[in-house]
Order: sequence, then structure tokens, then C-alpha cells
Amino acid sequence: MRVAVVTLGGDVLAALDVEPCWTLTEILASLPEPTRSRGSQPRVLHGSAELYPGMSLDDVAASDGSSLTLLFMATLRIVTASIDRTAKIWSMESGECLQTLSG
Repeated sequence: MRVAVVTLGGDVLAALDVEPCWTLTEILASLPEPTRSRGSQPRVLHGSAELYPGMSLDDVAASDGSSLTLLFMATLRIVTASIDRTAKIWSMESGECLQTLSG
């Protein structure tokens, strides 16, 4: 089936020939390089249904001719500093320490 990947403003980014079993991973991998954003979280919507990791196009009722909306959410981070002269960058989503800076 053929689907269009569009921006929130309705601009067409890509027209893809996909299978109903495709997941978010396959869709993102099929997009042209300039539409991939580094440092932010991609989200794909079909109407008001979000295509979460592990879900297929079938799961969100996408069919031939559907439009999928691609948007990128900023990855939220927190920076902390300590008396030991280190600073840490943390992911707000996972709580994971992403980087330790010293000096």
C-alpha cells in the first residue's frame, strides 16, 4: 500500500510503498536522510493514533492512501553540578546519566 508522510503543516515529505505489518522502525528507516532529525524524538501519527514502537500500521488502521504525520519532539535534558567539580547531563525521560563532564 502507499502512504504519504507529511508535516503538521501538511507538506508532503515522502510517499512510501509500505506493508501493513511495517512498524515505526521501518517507516523511519525509509524516509530520506534530510527528514531525519538527530537529537530529537520522532513521532508518527495516523489521525489521532500514535504509532508507538512495536505497533504496526495495521494497529493504527492505516490503509492505502493514508497520511502519516511526522513530528519531532525535543529530547528533554537536565544538567546538574556538584562540589566535586563534575557536571552531569541527564535524560528526563529515562533518568539515565547521558554524560559526565569534569574540570
